Parts: sequence; structure tokens; C-alpha cells
Amino acid sequence: MKKLGFLIAGVSLFLNGALLASVRPCPGEFSVTAEWVYLDPIIDNPYYVIQNKEFDDGSTEFDPVVGPRKANELDYNSGFRLEAMYAFCDCMSDFRLAWTHLDSDQKDRVRRGEKTDLIPTVGHPDELDGQGYDLAASKIDFDFDRVEGVFGYRLLNCGCLDLVMEFGLQYVRIETKVKDKYIEFERVTDEAGKTTLGEGIDRLDVYSARSCFWGIGPQIGFDLNYCLCGDFSFVATANWALLVGENETKSFLVENLQRERPDLDVDVKNACLYRIVPATHMRAGLNYGFDCGCWDFNIEGGYQFYSYVRALDTIEFIDNNMEGRSLDIYSDAGMHGPYVSLIFNF
Repeated sequence: MKKLGFLIAGVSLFLNGALLASVRPCPGEFSVTAEWVYLDPIIDNPYYVIQNKEFDDGSTEFDPVVGPRKANELDYNSGFRLEAMYAFCDCMSDFRLAWTHLDSDQKDRVRRGEKTDLIPTVGHPDELDGQGYDLAASKIDFDFDRVEGVFGYRLLNCGCLDLVMEFGLQYVRIETKVKDKYIEFERVTDEAGKTTLGEGIDRLDVYSARSCFWGIGPQIGFDLNYCLCGDFSFVATANWALLVGENETKSFLVENLQRERPDLDVDVKNACLYRIVPATHMRAGLNYGFDCGCWDFNIEGGYQFYSYVRALDTIEFIDNNMEGRSLDIYSDAGMHGPYVSLIFNF
């Protein structure tokens, strides 16, 4: 009798898994997803200043640079994803439209120490000499928008496993804005001849750069759902895209901004240049579904990764003797972090 009971329970669990193997809407129905994402953007070259230590190697030809490079690293920020899906009546295909948005910014600053100088790592080597700066501050803004419209075709729906292949288009826009400030404060000498820092600014140099990539291209991927037990399912998604678009890149440098007529040193913009950027998105998590009248609800949570290869562009000036000599440094843009979504099927 016990064996028969286990057999009946196993068959019931299998049938229940077969009915709940997919978290996608039933044929002829819609689903709407509201998702909270918590992503940490990753960009290359966020270093903006060197904390140069006093160091004497016995040479009189030059002063060596010895010290750590300080980075203004982006941190986790909240965003969202909205999605709508319709399942066609053929029981095999559906269409999904989704929009993901993230707006992140981060600030960092460092002051001169008793035995350290601040040396900028950005800008123009002929203008920012890096001597005498008392304060360096950096701000980075990161904006991300992704829109995807894809058709899904069910490859496998067997027991507890549901596998769907997706193909369509993806549009993305990634923008970074960097603004670095380098400040020298006024020196005040007291009656005893001791020199200290005053409250006024003697020199303010500002460097700013903007890189914006937008692109559109084909996307292909797979969506997997495996029923673990009852209403719990393991879900995973992986998709790839090739995006054709352009970079809009600017670089700006001005010295002595506090003066009535500051010295403008660099204000350049790249001409239009189209490029191909490979994109990858992967996520995995757990899904729980339950019924509520005429509605079906699913709650899902997991972790995800985004990667856009060589999507960002920075103009780097490399030679003191030739003021206009410069090149483009292309770097990757990525994000990772958890997500929580609420799905309504009707």
C-alpha cells in the first residue's frame, strides 16, 4: 500500500509539473510583468587622480610618480523593467515586448595629504600639470535603456521542462558622463610665517567627457523553465545580439574656471562613426505561481548579467609636443545584480 501511495503521489506531482511547466501565458492570453532591478554598472577606466607620495630616489632629472590611482567606481542602483507578452492560439509561439531602464550616478573625492600630491589622470597632458592640487572630485552618470521585441517559439514542452527559443530585435542606448574637478586653494601666511590653506579657490580646472552609444540589431536567445516542486520553478534566460549603431563622444577641458575669462583648452567632438557591438544578457532565478480568481500571478527573483563589448568611447590626448594628437579608447560596459518581478497572466 505504501508503494502504491508513493506511486500515486509521484504521478500527481509529475502531472502537476506538466501543467505548470511554463510560466508564460496560456494560448490566447496576455501577461504583464513589472520588475525591480538592482544593478551595479561596470565601466572601464574610472580612475581620475593619483595620490603621489613624496619620494626621493636620488635623481635630479625628474620626480617619480609613486602612489595609488584613485577610482570613482559606480555602485548598485535601482531600475525597472516593464514587459508585455501575448501567446498565440497555436500553443507554440508568442510575442514579447520589454523595456529596461537604469539611471545611476556616483561621486568621489580625495584631498591632498601631508606627504602626498594629487596628479590628474585625465584631460590633456600639456595643460593639467598635476602640481599643487589640493582637492580632486569626480562624478560619473550612467544611463541605460534597452528595448527588445522578440517572438518566442516553443522547442520543447515535456513533463516539467519548457524550452522556448526567441528571436527578434534589440535597441539599446548607453550614456556615460564624467566630470572631474581639480582645485588649488589659496595659501594664507600667518604672523609666524606658517603657510596654511585658505577657504578661497586659487585655481579650478574642470575636465568633462561624454560617451553615448545607441544601436539596434538582431537578437536570439533561449528561455528555460523547469518545475521543481508544485508551484516552484527554476527559470533561466540567455540571449545575444549584434547591435549596429554609432558613438557620440565629446571631451572638454577648461583651466582656471573661477576667473572672469577662463582658459579653454579642449572642446572636441567625434564625427559620426558606425560600429558593431556584441551584447549578452543572462539571468537565472526561482519562480512561484499561484491563482487568484481570474488572474494568475507569478513572483520571480534571481540574478542577472549584461555585457556590451567596446560600447563606450573616450578621447585620450597622448603627446605634449603635438597638442592635437589623440586617439579613441573603446571599453566595455556591463551590469550585474538581483531582480524581483511580479507577473500577471490574464
